[in-house]
Amino acid sequence: NSLEGSVAAAGAISPAVLDKVDSAMPREAEIPELLVLFSSAAERDNVKIMNVNFAEARTAKAARPLASATSSVSGITINMSVAAINYPQIKRFLKNIERSLRIMDIEGINVASRGEESVYAIQLKTYVYAPATGAATPK
Repeated sequence: NSLEGSVAAAGAISPAVLDKVDSAMPREAEIPELLVLFSSAAERDNVKIMNVNFAEARTAKAARPLASATSSVSGITINMSVAAINYPQIKRFLKNIERSLRIMDIEGINVASRGEESVYAIQLKTYVYAPATGAATPK
């Protein structure tokens, strides 16, 4: 039976792999974890976070669902302003965010000079997986 085979295959996936998948695309927004990620990257790369805003992403391509009818993927738009003295600091900051397990897309960067430092307005997008209502969600 193919259902039994699928259940057996799903049961064979190690908890460590499932944890990594859940870190890449969690079932909830996990805003505090994102703030910790941004804060630790900023501290490590000597970048100053000036503000961070989170908003549910509006999908312009509603005709193309991101997932099947049994589940859905929604986006979260993150707008942040960070200040740095030089470009290599921002480059390292973004690289450290990119290296995290959490899936994130950089959708835009704008730069403005402010005295000795530059302010970077960065727009990111991350994703949340929502299993269908009634679907099993083991943790």
